[in-house]
Amino acid sequence: MDLAGNIYVADVWNQRVQKFDAQSNLTGQWPVVGWESQLPVNKPYIAGDGQSHVYVTQPDYHRVVKFDVAGKVMAVWGQFGTDATGLNVPSGIAVDGAGNVYVTDSGNHRVVKYAPMQ
Repeated sequence: MDLAGNIYVADVWNQRVQKFDAQSNLTGQWPVVGWESQLPVNKPYIAGDGQSHVYVTQPDYHRVVKFDVAGKVMAVWGQFGTDATGLNVPSGIAVDGAGNVYVTDSGNHRVVKYAPMQ
């Protein structure tokens, strides 16, 4: 949920994010590339920040994507790897009040912290 009361849903099987207002009315949606897997362990996660940005994990692409409220891609980071900059099946995601992004890097058995991205 963002500050305006909008709710964002990761509609995995249809490969999209849906946006609903506080009264549960669908007010927007956009496609998300990289949610093709039918495996239950590779499902994406979604988080929001205090500026109405939406962050999604793309486990099969080993990356995280930041969207604005209209679905425009603002930033993408991550690639497959086991080093300090790589990701291996990112799953859980959270954003703190300062805009830091925390990603559960499940294949590498760690949590990765990213500084706020513009």
